[in-house]
Amino acid sequence: MNLRTGDREKFLRAGPGSEMRQCRDGRKERHEMMAKHLALAVVALALATSGVSALTPFPKPEPTDDVANANAHAFAGSWAIRNPTMTMGEPDHSLAICSLPIRIEATGDKTMIYYQPGETRSGTILTLRAIEGGTLWTPDDDSDSDFAFWVSRDAFYFYDDVPTQDAEWGHPYIFTRCD
Repeated sequence: MNLRTGDREKFLRAGPGSEMRQCRDGRKERHEMMAKHLALAVVALALATSGVSALTPFPKPEPTDDVANANAHAFAGSWAIRNPTMTMGEPDHSLAICSLPIRIEATGDKTMIYYQPGETRSGTILTLRAIEGGTLWTPDDDSDSDFAFWVSRDAFYFYDDVPTQDAEWGHPYIFTRCD
């Protein structure tokens, strides 16, 4: 801010709370006031963007080349499942944990059985098919199919449908291998 001489005198007479005030040695404290305003602006910006980023969904994941799609043997094992929250400071919601995981058994190259936590006898029989860079899980009872997308050798994102828009990639169930 560049003030003319008359404007400076007006600010100096304004007293406490004015944008400039007189120092003991006669210099203006313009830089101190600007620094305070800048610090407040930085804090406000940080608070505003942290809330926005907490609500931003996950981007489309990068696929891994370490795992072949539609390979039932890759899915075999015990898995923890979590659903990330989009609220800052709120923990993810766990649907299965490693001490009580879901289990998947391969029954062929393209078929497997999915067991809920604690379930040992009757699981859901699934047929696998590679589609859209991931794996479609089709239950033998012809109910709705689900979609899995490998992000590493020990983790995949799981969706109720094949995501077709960027926003749909943002709310996965995250399966993480326990064993």
